[in-house]
Amino acid sequence: MKLWINWISNCFLDFIFPFSCAYCQKIGSVICEKCFEEIEFYTHQPLDLKIPNNQLDSLSACCQYSGPIKALIKNLKYQSIKKMGEFAGQLLYNCSWPPQNIDCLTAVPLHKKRLKQRGFNQAEIIAQTLASELGKPYLNLLVRKSNTLQQAKLKDKALRQTQLVDQFEFAKPSAKNHNSQHLGSVLLIDDVVTTGSTLNECAKTLKAAGVKKVYALCVAHGL
Repeated sequence: MKLWINWISNCFLDFIFPFSCAYCQKIGSVICEKCFEEIEFYTHQPLDLKIPNNQLDSLSACCQYSGPIKALIKNLKYQSIKKMGEFAGQLLYNCSWPPQNIDCLTAVPLHKKRLKQRGFNQAEIIAQTLASELGKPYLNLLVRKSNTLQQAKLKDKALRQTQLVDQFEFAKPSAKNHNSQHLGSVLLIDDVVTTGSTLNECAKTLKAAGVKKVYALCVAHGL
């Protein structure tokens, strides 16, 4: 009964406040058919970002951070349009090459203060959608210790790397959270990758906790 009520509520909201294209604002979908054709998809994987002390076993991105995708992610982050996170998760499923032998998916975490401000973690919405499509569990495996400056706002690459050192910790195992010793491989999800510093620090934390392999997958790559 509750699911039915939620479905009716969502249909009503979609009717009253229909979605518009993040890029051209055409009513009907989060990215219209015309704008979808402007997305610059990557055809070669994985990315080679020359990350210092790289802990990632692979790093891939679906498309370039430009045009419709840039508008989509900005709407997701700063206007809290969760439907766009679900669209991004579907995009990853349909156009990327996630490893098949993963045990679970996790997302780059937000600090609790930023999470409270935004209301949700956009990377988590993307990861949960992809996990559902892959038939794999989603687990919150990481905690962000400090509310550091957003990486996109830092132009200095060296500062991007140093401000993230030891900023993540492994989430304590619980009944709902597998022990890391039983996780052979994890697929780490984020919305945008620039230098790869954030993903690398997350991978370092996961491996220090006992995870054997960490693969990273992002919606977009760019500045």
